[in-house]
Amino acid sequence: MSLYGSRVSVSDLNEIDDNNLVKLAANGDQQAFCELMNRHMDRVYNIAFRMTRSSSDADEVVQQTFIALLKKLKQFKGESQFTTWLTRVVINYCLNFIKKRNRQETPIGAGTPDEDSWEEAGEPEDLLPWQQNPEQKLQRKQLHELLTKALDRLDDKYRPVILLRDVEGHSTAETAESLGITESNVKIRLMRGRTLLRAELGQLMAENELSV
Repeated sequence: MSLYGSRVSVSDLNEIDDNNLVKLAANGDQQAFCELMNRHMDRVYNIAFRMTRSSSDADEVVQQTFIALLKKLKQFKGESQFTTWLTRVVINYCLNFIKKRNRQETPIGAGTPDEDSWEEAGEPEDLLPWQQNPEQKLQRKQLHELLTKALDRLDDKYRPVILLRDVEGHSTAETAESLGITESNVKIRLMRGRTLLRAELGQLMAENELSV
């Protein structure tokens, strides 16, 4: 089956991988683009919702992301997985959206030193992951609510790293590629983000009179 010699049927699209679908969509095949949307809509929405913490804002980010993809598809060179490239696009739109959204509270971690100024940062694995403390001592529902609030207050510099590494389960290399930063910076932001998140979680627990 030729990808470019004739129009591809809808049933055939299901058998085509993402990279070849991108090539078809970039050349004006609307059905190929719709197939890409169908495959990745849930993933894009989940990332957008976790970043913006608002269903309406997430819907807007999803719309902006897929509109942008129509213009950006020819920029995709196939040097990485399409999902990695798409993740970077949606996170960038999330960050831009959040910056435009008026905030009443200063995000946790705003104004902290850049990664390059931190020496002897160590490995983030040297710290207990934020899920482990105090997750085991709180009911699941209570912990989920507090973690959601704490993550929402985290600065945009750290939230994407926490989201990709600890929530989505991406590797350090995958996270670095998705965010366009070095693996070293991923490790440092992850360590700093977990530390800030634990501190905020402790404060929220105190405010809600919860003990550990």
